[in-house]
Amino acid sequence: MNNWDDDSQTTTGTMLSDVLFNPGMIFFMLFLMVLVFVNPPKKQTAAEAVVKMPGNIMVWIRWPDYVDVDVDLWARAPGDRPVGYSNRAGNTFNLLRDDLGNSRDTTKLNYEVIFGRDTPDGRYTVNVHLFRNGSELTEVPVEADIFISYGSRADSIAKKRVVLTKVGQEITIANFVLENRKLVGKPDIVFTPLRAAVGESQ
Repeated sequence: MNNWDDDSQTTTGTMLSDVLFNPGMIFFMLFLMVLVFVNPPKKQTAAEAVVKMPGNIMVWIRWPDYVDVDVDLWARAPGDRPVGYSNRAGNTFNLLRDDLGNSRDTTKLNYEVIFGRDTPDGRYTVNVHLFRNGSELTEVPVEADIFISYGSRADSIAKKRVVLTKVGQEITIANFVLENRKLVGKPDIVFTPLRAAVGESQ
């Protein structure tokens, strides 16, 4: 009899706990859902992502993914040699990625990036060059953007879209002048060859 009474009390206690606990859990879950909708996680903007870049200047280019096309990015800082696939490091710039198209590429994403560790005063040049076209494309569109980091923010100082039509073609994305880490005047697109400056003939 005593055992039966103990089981009855236990069962009654469990039922009472369920009655009190389940509505509480429901209200708690509803509260979390409302909280998420009212205060959704803040999405990181492109500029905020660039702020974390490992340098003071970033230059990146993109061209169509999944095509076997090798576009090269070149950049020259004041008083320095051009930086590109055959000279990947200078006093200011470093080529982070040399994209060869589909060769040795598991992602099939086509892009190259150059970072600058410093911003010496003077004139900068950024070029793109079509090294190889193993695809059926007769025109290769290339998107380019140049950012300068100012600690808590990053500003795009030049953004351009160009079209490469033949192997060996080199196009200037931008020439620009920096002074005290600030852009002086407006960038221009006067063609300034960079590959010839490092002895490249193609």
